[in-house]
Amino acid sequence: MVNHVLHLGEVSGVAERLSSALNAGHTWSSSNEFVLPQLTPGDPNSKRQANSPLKAWQVKRRARLHISEHQPDLVHVHWARLAPFIPKTKMPRIIHAHGSDVRHASGPFAKLVFRKMREFDLQIASTPDLLEFMPSTSEWLPNPVDTDFFRDEIGPADEPCLFIFARFLRVKGADVLLEATRQVRQHLPNLRIMGISGGEFDDQARSLRVDLVPFVNQAGIRNLLQQSSLVVGQQKLGILSLAELETLAMKRPLLTPVKHDLYGDSFTNLLTFSHSELPELIIDFFTGNEFLDTELSGLRQDVEDLHSYKSVANCLSSLYNKVQASGWEAV
Repeated sequence: MVNHVLHLGEVSGVAERLSSALNAGHTWSSSNEFVLPQLTPGDPNSKRQANSPLKAWQVKRRARLHISEHQPDLVHVHWARLAPFIPKTKMPRIIHAHGSDVRHASGPFAKLVFRKMREFDLQIASTPDLLEFMPSTSEWLPNPVDTDFFRDEIGPADEPCLFIFARFLRVKGADVLLEATRQVRQHLPNLRIMGISGGEFDDQARSLRVDLVPFVNQAGIRNLLQQSSLVVGQQKLGILSLAELETLAMKRPLLTPVKHDLYGDSFTNLLTFSHSELPELIIDFFTGNEFLDTELSGLRQDVEDLHSYKSVANCLSSLYNKVQASGWEAV
């Protein structure tokens, strides 16, 4: 028997990838519906979020309609900030928290989100660092990476290129990224440097001649990675987001600080460094030192083992079966 799960939320690449992974031959089929397509990720306290009466009504109405239409065996909700607006159902509900939902969130709405999260049958974190902000029974589900798509088919372009694969935001360590860029520019004035637009400090990045490009689809990201000799990821959170995971899947050298205790025996070959060392490491790389190239195959294998569609789908299917078998009571 194939069970059906309904993914609800805003426009979410993670939800789409999880649905694709589940539909590739598992005991769970998956549908993916949007309940609030215009919701902008960010601080749960923001007035742009779903805490206005009109948006709350819209979310509740659309969620009820989708659940009634699909009659799923389980409901999987993406973005924890939607928890207060998803109706109780006769089937189990799972809430899936992303970073901007719970990381350092405070205020009345954030407290409401946390309280409502506890009413769900299972809470899932998208990165392991979020578990400290969530109910103690929460589980980490690794973010899915299409490792068949993100594969190193050709080498990087002949022109040396540094790709800063993180928006210039405080939460991503924009101060560290800008200082590193400034020092690199002094030593390598003609180096091509690319970055992702949409951050608070884009103007400062442009002043350092960083070529900012819009956040693009998967094909565009793969193209940018293929052009890159070295990738610098976010510098503050100590985690591997999709940007860093896709980089490793492409076997591109990566500089991003990781809290290794979050990942156990995986990704141990990633270089550990301090913020002050980042500029020197970048300059060393582009002046002939290939110290970051030696463990790329092993790092890609870590992504395969933990984050590939097959691995994540197996893990998610196990969680679904666990929730179904846990003796939940219909409301």
